[in-house]
Amino acid sequence: MRRMALVAAATAALAAFVVMGSWFLAARQLQADIAGWTERQRAEGVLFSPGEIAIGGFPFRLDVTVPNPSLASADGRRRWEGPAIHATAPLWRRGRLDYEASGRHRYRFTRADGASREILLDLFQARGRVALDQGGIRMAGLSADKARITGTAPGQIVAEALAAELLLSPEHAADLKEDSASFALSTRSIAFLGEGAPRASALPVQSLEVRIALTGPLPWGTTPGALTRWRDAGGTLELRRLELAWSGLTVEGDGTLALDEYMRPEGAVALRLAGLHPTLQKLTAEGVLAPEEADLIARRAGELSSPDLGDPGRLLIAVSAQDGRLTVRERTYRILQPVSAP
Repeated sequence: MRRMALVAAATAALAAFVVMGSWFLAARQLQADIAGWTERQRAEGVLFSPGEIAIGGFPFRLDVTVPNPSLASADGRRRWEGPAIHATAPLWRRGRLDYEASGRHRYRFTRADGASREILLDLFQARGRVALDQGGIRMAGLSADKARITGTAPGQIVAEALAAELLLSPEHAADLKEDSASFALSTRSIAFLGEGAPRASALPVQSLEVRIALTGPLPWGTTPGALTRWRDAGGTLELRRLELAWSGLTVEGDGTLALDEYMRPEGAVALRLAGLHPTLQKLTAEGVLAPEEADLIARRAGELSSPDLGDPGRLLIAVSAQDGRLTVRERTYRILQPVSAP
């Protein structure tokens, strides 16, 4: 019996040693991954400053706190600053981290004309998950109970709920039939408040959902020519789903865009509107819109749309872009300029 007890004690001690050793190795590897990622960003002209990173969770978890995260372009024209980010992952599943990022996110940028602008995003009870693979992000999800956008422009946008998800599959860059990236955004109860907000915005948007996908090489980043390589490879930006519901009006849309030889947008988008006229009547009766404003909107919609043959009573707005021109029904506008990397 004594021998069995000694064997059990030795086994337990060995298991504890293995667990402790695994945690310290994982923590060291995490520090190396962060340092390597930081250096790669620096080589591409992006400066990452995390503050004094703390790693805890011993012995079964990795808990990471990034107290003062910021990302800035080397030329100083763009800078993001965020609140303290807390992330955690089980020791046996280090590539999937659950994180919390509630607080104020500040983005500053300088326009081509030299004017400085700022966007503030306040997220309340913001949390999500990130999946990593070989030092890069493969999936990032975020949900917040409330979000508020303010900044240089007057007024603010408030959403009662927000959810977003980004998926990256760069291995599909050469296969134009598969997505190399996709992004989904959904929000609920969106209100436009404060100075400059139109009277009609007093009625919140009930819901908004957007789903987009990319094919071809990922076109972003500071690597020179990334956008041009995406264009040359035949990459597309696909609007897979657009759904908006507001005061009885529903808008659905889909379409595909690319860049032409002069880096101008080309493609087509279809928008389908249902309930426009009942909504205008309702807003007029409630005093949100003046009768002349409602009549103007109805006339403009009639000029730009045609009846949707697939659904009587619904309007179809077909938008196309080609050769630097934007065409809506029979109206053509020469307003499309070459797109450059941000």
